[in-house]
Parts: sequence; structure tokens; C-alpha cells
Amino acid sequence: MSSSIKIISLITVLFTTLCIGIVSARYSDQTLEQRTRMATGPFLSQPTESAKRIINDYFTEIMYVKDEGTALAGFEIVDVNSSNLQDIKVTVRLKYVNGLHLPTTNYSIVPIKNHYQVKKQYCAYDSIPESPTYGSLIGCTYESSDNGFGIQS
Repeated sequence: MSSSIKIISLITVLFTTLCIGIVSARYSDQTLEQRTRMATGPFLSQPTESAKRIINDYFTEIMYVKDEGTALAGFEIVDVNSSNLQDIKVTVRLKYVNGLHLPTTNYSIVPIKNHYQVKKQYCAYDSIPESPTYGSLIGCTYESSDNGFGIQS
């Protein structure tokens, strides 16, 4: 093998490694919501199916990314209401490793800039076994557009 081919091969390997590193760094800087979003044009061509895809990608990533700190074992998309394209509601039933059964919860798919994505939320459930409302949804805190938080029940 001539020295020029060795140099070209080395440069190609280094360039490929650099490109992979740049893409990986860009990907890791994005939030989960940004990584699972969809551009507006393709989304609006099939809003119900697109909302299902976004939710599927969102919860699949939560299940397999261990640093999210969850024990999510699975999920089921129960319903999609795409009648309001500014706030599409997807009803999801989450399944946890410890067998905990929680009620279905609505997640919103909303337009942000030129994409549709899951509206980030944190939900609280009654986890006191002796409580008559054990396992019921107490309320959800969600991130609003001004980076503040609001309560939704």
C-alpha cells in the first residue's frame, strides 16, 4: 500500500470519527422533547399517526435511556384526539417494572417553532397505599413557553 493511500485512509477515518463526534454532541445537547419531535409539514399531513409516532419515540427512549431515572417497562397509546392542532391530546397508559398500575394520562403534542413535540410535564399520583384515592392522578406540572411552570389537573 503506498504512503498516499495510507494518508488518505487515515484522513478518512479521522474525518468520519470527527463527524460522528459532532453529531453525537449535537444530539446529546437536545432535550428528549427535541430529539423526538417532527417537522410541521410531515406532521400535518397525518396528525393522528404522527402524534402516535412522536409519543412512541418519546416513551421508547425513556424506557431505554437509563439516565432518565425511571423504571418504565412499557406503555400503551389508548387514544389520540387531534381535533385541536394546537394541542393534540394523546392518552397513554404507562407500565412500570414494579407492577404499579396508574391511570391513563394525557400528554400534549404541541407546535413549537417549526416542529411538533411532546409538551414536557411531570405528573404526581397518590402513592399512599392506605389512601382511598391510591394510584389516582393528583395533577401535572408542565413546562410553559416562557420556561416557567404551571399546574394542570
